[in-house]
Amino acid sequence: MGKSSAADERKEIQRIMERYLDTYREFKYQKFERKEVQITGSYEVRYHGNTNVTSDSTADIAVWNVFTQQQRLDYCERVERVVDKLSIKEMRLIRCRYMQREPILDKQAQRQLQMSKFIYANNRDSAFTNLLSRLRLAIEEVAEIEQDQTQ
Repeated sequence: MGKSSAADERKEIQRIMERYLDTYREFKYQKFERKEVQITGSYEVRYHGNTNVTSDSTADIAVWNVFTQQQRLDYCERVERVVDKLSIKEMRLIRCRYMQREPILDKQAQRQLQMSKFIYANNRDSAFTNLLSRLRLAIEEVAEIEQDQTQ
């Protein structure tokens, strides 16, 4: 029973980190699509609503574009900083397998890194565990900094 729960935990960590690193790859290598302002008004029935409400859709879209793009950059920088703090073997493995423009399979990464399947799996699991704990710390540190700035 102990092995099963440890294996389940390892698989869950792998799933979480692979999703996190897929998001990194998407943010890093896919072009950010900016929202555009709709200049032509739509012809739709407008029932009486609040008359004291104003909106500035151009400003809202501009803020969204800047904020979202900055969030993507911050996400990528945070991942890169945390990966740089891993051991050399773990860092090479994560960069080779998960941080390149084109995704590759574990078997291809094993060959490129000249690792056996067993050593590759051990290094990957260790890297994921270290990444997860460091990213949690990084996220908590960012939250603390933001909280300090608002006070």
